[in-house]
Amino acid sequence: IARYIQKLLGIDNKELRNRIWNMFYNNGNVGESELISSICNLVNSQKNVRSILTYNYDTLLEENLTKNGKICFSVYGYNRDEYNSFPVYHVHGIISRENKSQQEERIVLSEKDYHDMYSTVFDWSNVEQLHALTRCTCFFIGLSMKDPNLRRLLEISNGYRGKEARHYVFLERKSKFRTKEKREEDFQIREDILADLGINVIWYSGRNNHKQLSILLQYIAEGQK
Repeated sequence: IARYIQKLLGIDNKELRNRIWNMFYNNGNVGESELISSICNLVNSQKNVRSILTYNYDTLLEENLTKNGKICFSVYGYNRDEYNSFPVYHVHGIISRENKSQQEERIVLSEKDYHDMYSTVFDWSNVEQLHALTRCTCFFIGLSMKDPNLRRLLEISNGYRGKEARHYVFLERKSKFRTKEKREEDFQIREDILADLGINVIWYSGRNNHKQLSILLQYIAEGQK
């Protein structure tokens, strides 16, 4: 879809970035996010959270963490922090509120962008994701787990560290099947497939704009202080 839109509008990558920036920040206020606040509360409550890897372009996580006293550093491309700050890795690129120093940085959005990332074995974003998947316990929040590159990296990392499922994903308990029997079978098969990739599923209800997800994250933050 992104490739189609770019062709339709006849714009280059720089103009595409500008249009995305306008959608994010042009009105001066992107609003508060209960989910982002919950994620940041969880990070601030735990001493052993090493980093965040985000597939979003915006810097709302860093802004929220900084507002609450966390010294952050946005990692993109091959830049690196010299002051041992808390890293937020933008593995699909970054479009910050200032949007100046990162103007020429790549964002991964269109089909071609994904193909370029797949074909570069030692692309920094793939390396950082593999590092986290093989050495840490990861929580996947707000993902469908259908991204083919992520699933490929999970398959690779699972081969390195054995078959034990040690990562966790929060998924909305929703099925396309109508009967209870078929829905339960669907949930079980999806759990089994993700277990093969090293991931445990934590189901939640998506009603009320996924409010239960924020509640679950807050429960974890408060329960492990």
